[in-house]
Parts: sequence; C-alpha cells; structure tokens
Amino acid sequence: MHSVKIVRLLPALLCTLLLAAPSSAQADPNGVTQSASSSAPNQPPLLSSSQLVTYFFTPRFVRLDEVYDVGRRLYGRSYFVIERGGYASKPVDNLQVLGDSLLIYDTEQAAQTIGEALHALDRQSQPAEGDVPAKLKTVAWSPKSISLRSAWAAVSSRVAESVHSDTDGSFRTTNLALVQELSSIVICDTPQRVDDLVETLDALDRPEPQLLLTFRVLVGRDEGAPADPRVPAELVADLATLVPYAHFEQAAFGVARCSARSDEIQLRLDEDYTFELRPSAYDETTGRMTVDFKFEGSGQGMRTRTTLAADEDTVLGAAGAEPVFAVVRVQRLDGARTAAPEAHRAR
Repeated sequence: MHSVKIVRLLPALLCTLLLAAPSSAQADPNGVTQSASSSAPNQPPLLSSSQLVTYFFTPRFVRLDEVYDVGRRLYGRSYFVIERGGYASKPVDNLQVLGDSLLIYDTEQAAQTIGEALHALDRQSQPAEGDVPAKLKTVAWSPKSISLRSAWAAVSSRVAESVHSDTDGSFRTTNLALVQELSSIVICDTPQRVDDLVETLDALDRPEPQLLLTFRVLVGRDEGAPADPRVPAELVADLATLVPYAHFEQAAFGVARCSARSDEIQLRLDEDYTFELRPSAYDETTGRMTVDFKFEGSGQGMRTRTTLAADEDTVLGAAGAEPVFAVVRVQRLDGARTAAPEAHRAR
C-alpha cells in the first residue's frame, strides 16, 4: 500500500496571489505569467507522466465545492499525456474531486502553487472557535502483481457517490477513483472503509499462477499403422483403453504460457486447428482449472465445459468420421505439484 501525502504547504495570502496576476495576462499553473496573445488557449499542453505528481488538499473550514471552484477558476487546466496517446487521447483535468478532498494532478511546481493558494484560502476562513470537522482518510493503492484493471474490477462495485446541492447547482464527490497515469486506485473514505478496501486489494495482489498448456491434435489409426514417435507412449497406452485405436498420429502440436486467471486463451496450430479456452475458475491448491472449451479444424468442431487437472492429459473431445482427438495438458510453472501426480493419465 502506498500512501499519498496530504498537501501541507506554507500559508500564503490568497489576495496577494490574486493581485499578483495582471488582468491582461494569463496565469500559468507552473507559476509563469503569459500574455494572452502569446498563448494558445485552444491547444492544451502535452506532458509526460514522469512530469506529473499527485497531491491531495483537504479543506478544514471552507466547503469543498467552494475550494474546487476557486482552484478551477484560478489554476484549472487540461493537458494531454504522452503515455495515454498524446493528442489522440482524451485530455486530463488537473483538478478532480475525491471524497472530502481535492486531487491535484499536475507538475510539481503547479501542484505546489495550487496547494499554497488553496491552503491560504482555507486558513483565512478558520473560525475563531469551533471544532474541526471530522476527516476522511485518503490513500493511493498501486498493484505489485496483478493488473490495475483486475484490481479496479474487484472494488469498482463499491464506488459510492455523494451529491451535494447548493445555489449554483449540484456538486458530486466519490470515494474511489482510478488514476491510470499513476497506475493507482485512489481511495478517500472513512478510515474503516479505506482499511477494508486496502485489505481486499492486498489479498488480491498476489502473483498470478502461471501455467504451461500443451495442445495436441491426434488422429486415431487402426492396428498395423506405424506408431508416431511424437506422441508419448504413456498417452497412447491410456487412450487405447478408452477408444478402439492402437495408434495415434499427431496432426498438430502447440504450447502456450498464460495466467491461470486469463480471460481467454487462444492458439492456432498449423493453420488448420484452433483451440479456445475461457477459464471460469482456478483452484491454486489442486491446480484444477474449469474452462469453456472450443475446438475447430478441418471442417470439424466441438464445444464443452470441463475441468483440466494439473499434470494430466485431458481429452476434451473427438469429432469426425476419422476421429480427431483434442488433448490438453496443464503444467504449473510456480513449482507446485499435485499429490502423487501421474505422468500421463488421459481422461
């Protein structure tokens, strides 16, 4: 878990900042003042994600919508991010509301300038007496092993949006935000809810089991046909107990490495055969993976739903007058082994 620091910058008088910006000039968030004639207001800048930082400003005495409105009017801007596709992508806003905080996502100098101005505004509004409102907890969580998309899918259903009404209309805040430029999920909620979400994400953020899948397409041959040395003898012996063929010819062969939690696994063999697996469940203890299986080739096809066991050959189906057998073998690459594995057990 990675915490994001809360902006606590030296106070500055907001009126000083306002008076320092001439009305005939345009204030740049980087602290540079440009004349309107020398800028290109219709062309947001192009920045790299390495130039951007994230700060959170949580007002103590000013309403969040007022802080956001001041920040947007003074320093709000959009820009394009090179890593997101540059000018061909959707521009990014440098100010976003998250929970009870304002997310400032800009260059280091710009974020500091914005933070100082908002901090000064908040301090000037401090009441002489009174309690400080309760604070929410804000953290930014980044995955180490799983993809950001997988992590977001696990918690996106827990997004809670609040709508606040005022004389200027409605104002929305949310407790979760996906910040792709930082490869992070930003959480802003009560301490207990934040801790629960982080615990859920940490439990998911483990290295995904890696599998090596071996695919074979076999054609049954009658007695007297030569044995195919490419087909393991143990597999031939096991198949012979299940189907009335003495030998099997290997028509196609291929291997694929994948995650046990892959959405889809596709492999095309020798331009004639296609395997497609859609995993729906995986047991890390036994190495068993439940899949929806599809096989096509040479005008034949088959579909089924089955469970593949680690370190075993599984015959997923047979089709055609001259039967074609689709065989898949699963091997775990994480060093784990099933208890008393059998080298080649066809099912």
